[in-house]
Amino acid sequence: MPYIHRTTYDIIHIPHPAKLEDIPDWMALLREVKDFFPGLDEADYERQLAARIADEEAWVFRFEGRIPAALLYSKGRKELDFLAVHPDFRNKGLAAKLVETVAAQFPIGTSLSVVTYREGDPAGVGARAFYRALGFVPGENLEMFGYPCQKLTVTVPDGPLGR
Repeated sequence: MPYIHRTTYDIIHIPHPAKLEDIPDWMALLREVKDFFPGLDEADYERQLAARIADEEAWVFRFEGRIPAALLYSKGRKELDFLAVHPDFRNKGLAAKLVETVAAQFPIGTSLSVVTYREGDPAGVGARAFYRALGFVPGENLEMFGYPCQKLTVTVPDGPLGR
């Protein structure tokens, strides 16, 4: 049988609910991207992560002993709290798949939100474009951890986001 080349995306296309044993690899991912999260307190984040995993509010992709992408959300607040993709795994659809997976946890018509950089902040160009492509629309301006942010919302559709 001939060798068939498989891309990374072919291998890691199904997200999984996070498990407690994912915490060390999740934290390794966090350390790679923490500069994109102003005000993030790593020690506090790690303390809360176990509880959020136990509450089934965390999803990951796993690949060769690593976590290339992870998403933390709140069922009660209906909000995405943390979405990160390791730089080596970006632009492969992992972030969109995680958001779609979380959106599917809510009934159709639910308003789901995320807080990200404000319009015009050069640090948020990529994040805002990503969320807009999924159908999120700008909402109220906020300040979090002393940084100007904006809430974006989307209504969970009967089908894929952004279409």
